Amino acid sequence: MTAPAAIPAATVAAGATAAAPARPPKPNRRPSWPPPAAAVTPPPPAPSTSKSDRKENPMTSAVQGTTSTPTQAATSSVNLAKNFSSFLTLLTTQLQNQDPLKPLDSNEFTSQLVQFSQVEQSINTNKTLESMLAMLQGKTTTDSIGYIGKQIEVDSATNAYSGDPLTWRYSLDGSASAAQVAVVDAKGHVVRTLAASTAAGAHELTWDGKDASGNAVAAGNYTLKVTAVDGSGKAVTSTIGSIATVTGVEASGSALSLVTKSGTVAIDKVKGIYAPAAS
Repeated sequence: MTAPAAIPAATVAAGATAAAPARPPKPNRRPSWPPPAAAVTPPPPAPSTSKSDRKENPMTSAVQGTTSTPTQAATSSVNLAKNFSSFLTLLTTQLQNQDPLKPLDSNEFTSQLVQFSQVEQSINTNKTLESMLAMLQGKTTTDSIGYIGKQIEVDSATNAYSGDPLTWRYSLDGSASAAQVAVVDAKGHVVRTLAASTAAGAHELTWDGKDASGNAVAAGNYTLKVTAVDGSGKAVTSTIGSIATVTGVEASGSALSLVTKSGTVAIDKVKGIYAPAAS
């Protein structure tokens, strides 16, 4: 029997290699650090729609925005912050792109920073003043509540009649030998004539709202006129004021007014304050 031919070792080795495929390498399970940053596409620049995008000194804009027209301190503060941010952006860009052989003059932007600081101090001062003014206005309004129910004297000879008796306060500069008062309606007609005091000084007159015949007059405005003469027939100077009861207080901005049946009276026009008349 013939022995089988021997197989070369190289052939066996090659067969063994072909039969057993190579094992792939193990993946690296440990993540890399730091992780790769995601690519970010910068947004396109917004189109220029204002003068601030031009080569303009933002300090000038800030000063003009706070002093050209009277604005509230809060609005000025917001505008200053925006302009200051623009100024810092412009300054940083200039410093980054300056010519090393011709650096920017530090005195210029230092002066601008000082100006910003001065404007900011002015705005803060305005804020403080506005706060103090608001507190004073609130206190004045609260204090004015004490006027309600009181009688005030107003520098006016005209009073509004609505059914209740009207009171005037008149003063004579000197003694008179004869004096009388006349109540005149809005058309200039004398409704009632009454005797008046002849002594010098202040006097009060209350009219019941009736004419010479004792009939009640219509509601409306009535004016008091005083006629007084001395012993030689010369006229005696007189002043007349209307007495009205305060029914309310109104505030309009910084102005404060007292509400009466005769109308609204500015508080600085009040000549006198009196206790309510006894009922």
